[in-house]
Amino acid sequence: MQGDKTQISEQEVVADYISFLEIDKALSKNSIGAYQRDLQKLKSFYPQSALANLEASDMDAFVASLFKTGLSVKSIARIISGLKSFYRFLVSEELLDKNPIAHIETPKIPRKLPDVLSHQEIDLMLSSIDLSTPAGERDKLIIMLLYGCGLRVSELINLEQEWVYMEEGFIQVLGKGNKERLVPFGN
Repeated sequence: MQGDKTQISEQEVVADYISFLEIDKALSKNSIGAYQRDLQKLKSFYPQSALANLEASDMDAFVASLFKTGLSVKSIARIISGLKSFYRFLVSEELLDKNPIAHIETPKIPRKLPDVLSHQEIDLMLSSIDLSTPAGERDKLIIMLLYGCGLRVSELINLEQEWVYMEEGFIQVLGKGNKERLVPFGN
């Protein structure tokens, strides 16, 4: 490591970085796992080198190898983003003087509109539910919240009863990154 802090092992640096992601960035376990896999991919590409000793030319070769493996542009962009985060952390902790991946541009991800169900498809789905049972009522509510309020499945699963404000007509939702938002709902 190039900074002037006392020599610490790569394992300790990675553990500190993971703690930083958990505590300071408050990332989900899935996001942290993705960042760890990014580091493992880089380490597998350079098994004999310490991550802190890699240079810009090493990063160029690694990124070029990602494109050759046939990964999607979205996957490559995410890996580059994860590695940039790690090296920014090393620089901020004064373990590196220079970020070896800072010069690499993240590839542009083509934006595509999500596929949505038509009103007829939703009506068909709702009409197939047996509303004479409590499970049927629940299923109708689930579909209406997902579709009508634009909730993610994970947001619906984690929804607490006290977050539903019936008289005011909104739901308090805890979304990705533990961000709260208020979502209106109709009758």
